[in-house]
Amino acid sequence: MAWSSELITLMFATFVTNLGFGIIQPILPIFAADLKAAGFMLGLIFSGLSISKLIFNPLVGRLSDKWGRKVFIVTGLFAYTGVALSYTLVSTPHQLLFVRLAAGIAFSMVMPVVIAYMGSMSPKGEESFYMANLNLFVGIGMAIGPVIGGVLADMYNKDMAFIGQAVLLFVAFLITLFLLPKDTEYGITVQPVKRPFKELFSSNLMKGLALATTVSAMAVSGLFVFMPLLCKSLNFSNTQVGVLLAVVMILAGFLQLPFGKLAGRYDKVLFIFVGGIIGAVSLALLPECKNFWSFLAIGMMVAVGTALSAPAASGLIIEKCRETGLGASVGMISSFQEAGLIAGPIVSGLIMDQFNLSSVFRLMAVLYAVITVLFYYFAKIRK
Repeated sequence: MAWSSELITLMFATFVTNLGFGIIQPILPIFAADLKAAGFMLGLIFSGLSISKLIFNPLVGRLSDKWGRKVFIVTGLFAYTGVALSYTLVSTPHQLLFVRLAAGIAFSMVMPVVIAYMGSMSPKGEESFYMANLNLFVGIGMAIGPVIGGVLADMYNKDMAFIGQAVLLFVAFLITLFLLPKDTEYGITVQPVKRPFKELFSSNLMKGLALATTVSAMAVSGLFVFMPLLCKSLNFSNTQVGVLLAVVMILAGFLQLPFGKLAGRYDKVLFIFVGGIIGAVSLALLPECKNFWSFLAIGMMVAVGTALSAPAASGLIIEKCRETGLGASVGMISSFQEAGLIAGPIVSGLIMDQFNLSSVFRLMAVLYAVITVLFYYFAKIRK
């Protein structure tokens, strides 16, 4: 993999976009509470980003097939800069919801299009490895962001965290504007896709991949929301919880490099299947953990499962959709992922209300395992 200036620019834009997303994560709950947001509005505020991405990811992806990738990446970074500054002007819960919805639109103009751009750049057979490198920068940005946000808010105030986010995004905007070539300059041919959205997922393989992506996102979002509650029930400190979550994200990011390389040489479907089964087993074992080290061991299992399946799934999308609208396909798969991120905490919360906290992990593990088997069936037996 040659680290060209174009590739470095894309990676930097990816890192900063997700760093900015992470910076406000520790601040947002307190911010919303200070604005006296009621329970339902609080849920809308947290889901606002994903709601916008659910709607706009496929639309922007499809338009990027027609108009080119760079214009959307640059515009998205500039818009995201303005959104970050808008947080400092918010004074009501409804204004905060509006800003979160706008942030989702800006995010949709960057990440799905970057993935499509990277997919166009990746040589055949190396799609998974390129996506693994991209996912690594996503994970590092999301892991470091909350630390920076918390430090800025503690040392100064919450507005300084938003300003810091805006400064980083504006730097990424300038670098991308001047250093990232247009698609045609890099030799990437962008062609309008005339096929309707439903035809992009007419194959059983893509149906299975969409289903697996949705449930995987549900499991991951449920894990990150409810695992801290499980840890707190065992009197873990906030630092221990933070370490566990950081280990999962960072380890998964780095492990994707070798696994992504291997997925390019062997059967991607098998990598997704094995990763999904490991993820399901990990979820089922979490309620049995009784101390920090057992949680850490299971967290590392989660990281391995994610590292096996994520780059293989991304590489499979790139491989199968090069000629059918890469931006549209990536955007649509991203929307399935957002649907899972929205549904995960809701479904998990309903399970906890009806049963108990341990049941959340066991039932989600069963669902994850069943869908992983169904994916394998769609991808291998009924392809």
